[in-house]
Amino acid sequence: MPTQDPRPTIHIPGTTSHTIPPRAGGRSREGTLRYLKAGTGAPVVLLHTLRTQAEHFRFLIPMLSHQYTVYALDLPGMGYSEIVPGASYEEPALRAGVERLLTELDLHDVTLVGESLGGVLALTAAADLPERVRRVVSVNPYDYPDGTFCHPRVTGCGTTRAPPGGRFVSRSPRQH
Repeated sequence: MPTQDPRPTIHIPGTTSHTIPPRAGGRSREGTLRYLKAGTGAPVVLLHTLRTQAEHFRFLIPMLSHQYTVYALDLPGMGYSEIVPGASYEEPALRAGVERLLTELDLHDVTLVGESLGGVLALTAAADLPERVRRVVSVNPYDYPDGTFCHPRVTGCGTTRAPPGGRFVSRSPRQH
């Protein structure tokens, strides 16, 4: 059900704002997640970078929503998602928020699109939930100094750069 929030925000035509409450069962460090939804079709989940929110994709959402159901998540503790005192906001906790969106909404055959930190979260969430994620678009993924980007199930990870003027072409790890 769409929610009404009294705080000012950028309105993106065709979107509705929704929340996912914390799960029952003593997960006291888990807050409410907020996401925007628009369009119809196969699911695409947009993941922003640090210190921003779902509206970061305000120009992309209308372009995608003609062909896809677009979900733009406010990562835990960012945007209009709840800030929980004492909670972790490290990569594993942020990834758990992405995975919570996918599982709570029972999304399958998802395309995860992430920018910077969101790109890392797209890759690591896809490695954790390969049965739900069909493909990943990771734009300018951030690599943590301790190698958090190198999730145990992400093969060939590390810092890779395109040659000047070059292109990367990738395909889904699942064979069709």
